[in-house]
Amino acid sequence: MGQANRNRPGLSIMAANKNAPASPPIRKTTRIPIPTEPPQEKWREQMEGIRSVRRSRDAAVDFAGAGALRDSSAGSEDDVRFQVLMSAMLSSQTKDPVTAAGLNRMRQACAPAPLGAAALLATGMDEDALTELLHPVSFKKTKAKHILMVCKRLAEAEDGRQAGAIPDTVEGLLELPGVGPKMTYLVMDVAWGRNEGICVDTHVHRISNRLGWVDTWNRNRPKAQNPEKTRKHLQGWLPREHWSEVNELLVGFGQQVCFATRPSCSACGISGLCPSADRHGDLALPPSK
Repeated sequence: MGQANRNRPGLSIMAANKNAPASPPIRKTTRIPIPTEPPQEKWREQMEGIRSVRRSRDAAVDFAGAGALRDSSAGSEDDVRFQVLMSAMLSSQTKDPVTAAGLNRMRQACAPAPLGAAALLATGMDEDALTELLHPVSFKKTKAKHILMVCKRLAEAEDGRQAGAIPDTVEGLLELPGVGPKMTYLVMDVAWGRNEGICVDTHVHRISNRLGWVDTWNRNRPKAQNPEKTRKHLQGWLPREHWSEVNELLVGFGQQVCFATRPSCSACGISGLCPSADRHGDLALPPSK
């Protein structure tokens, strides 16, 4: 009987499993519900204070951001909107002045024709040539690949959209290669003048958490942040009439005062309203709730 059992593989595996160490318990993650009421009761005072700090409008975003780069004289309306899309695609993890310079080189490459999908393709640039043109834009090779894919798609009319025109819906923009939610809501606002959502970049994500407007910062994995979560939480309670200004307001504030490391709290006009003011640490975040 014992010999028979030894020849049965199922029993030997079961015996081995009895001696195996117990599996670690599965950690349950708690989902924070999207708020419908302001988490920070002084948010209006904070926002007004930031407007005051930003009254000179001389941050990089003010002269080299997507809104500032929109040039209504740079071709047809389709060309202008396409250029807004290009500036948004170039801007990911790239400083605004570098984005502006990259867009201007693209404009010059197409001259005397205005920068548009068909005009960029007509230059004959392949992925390597466009990559070189974009230097020193971050992730230039990936962006060059996506830009050419977008151009080929937009150069042809489809689904009621005329050739050269960019999509006029959130869903349509999100279908384009290399275009994510942050770019989409920025393009809808700047190119189409439609307030469809908040453009949340690294500045908006960081400062919203510092101000106590959201509690979405990943403290366990600081390099694995989720700006989309911040967008949804902000839109859950922030009145829609403020959505359009939040990005430019907080980006400029982050560029000049509320830096990622060592924020200039002593020179900040709203330090008395900020729960993170003068806190020390990598990101000077408010205490975890």
